[in-house]
Amino acid sequence: MRVLTVTNMYPSPARPVCGSFVKAQVDSLRELGVDVQVLFVDTGASKFNYLRGAREVAARLASGPYDLIHVHFGLCGLWTSWQSHCPVVISCGGGDIMHPLTRPISQWVARRADAVIVKSEQLKHALGVSQAHVIPNGVDLSMFRPMEQTEARRRLGLDADTLYVAFVGDYVGKLKGFDLVTEAVGMAGRSLSHKRIELLPVYGEPHEMIPLYMNAADVLALASKWEGSPNVVKEAMACNLPVVIVDVGDARERLDGEIGCHIVDRTPESFARGLEAVLSRRQRTSSRDRMGPLSSEAVANRVLGVYEEVLRGEKGPECSEDRPERGQQ
Repeated sequence: MRVLTVTNMYPSPARPVCGSFVKAQVDSLRELGVDVQVLFVDTGASKFNYLRGAREVAARLASGPYDLIHVHFGLCGLWTSWQSHCPVVISCGGGDIMHPLTRPISQWVARRADAVIVKSEQLKHALGVSQAHVIPNGVDLSMFRPMEQTEARRRLGLDADTLYVAFVGDYVGKLKGFDLVTEAVGMAGRSLSHKRIELLPVYGEPHEMIPLYMNAADVLALASKWEGSPNVVKEAMACNLPVVIVDVGDARERLDGEIGCHIVDRTPESFARGLEAVLSRRQRTSSRDRMGPLSSEAVANRVLGVYEEVLRGEKGPECSEDRPERGQQ
């Protein structure tokens, strides 16, 4: 099976972390024997690159036969909607569905696709495609695994006695809620004044460094306005790191009933209480036990199953309703 993966997020020398979850899925599909070729159009470097996408897709399709196109993220679906001879699978991530400006585009391209993958039931409902497949991103359990906290801190040069609240993601923009977390950490520090508590922002680090930070920290904090199935939460779970998060994406499904993790209201006061509970307890979780179905290999097999359904001609009634029959233009 030869697949063309089309995406505007993929690791590059300029941004080594961007789209690392797309690369991880590509790598895991290749390990299953799928011949995956990647077309990365770097719209982060320039928004004008959105105008190049359709031309780049056409050039790739002309260079050799593909069995299927897998597009990551709704806006990129515009680059493949002009053609009808190659089946299309669209993966929507979160912001492309939840943002009011991009949602109509994602809905339009999703209904023209042969299959749709979303990261959570919340996104499936928001997209409005009842036949969408809910497949969260997987986690490399060989990379993200528990290790001794003292060793992780030694390698990162962190203090042995400080309590660290990890924030993994973009702390410059407003989407991830860094300001709220910062305020909550300050409140928790005043409440637990006998302990030294510090916020540990992690952004722009190579992906292979993230497990060190996960194991060095005492808790992961996330207060995003919207998410699909946040990878950092699953990566923390794989490392048995407690999580304090607002009710976003599939957080409740992942963490419900997990001792040592807290889903809180999106207020500094509520978030601070969650942090205080974790930092007072200062114990790791057993959340890695839940991660088997979310391993990279397990998720890759599910994605491969979607490919095989599409190639057999099986598609939901809401998909491809506007697409001409293949071979017709």
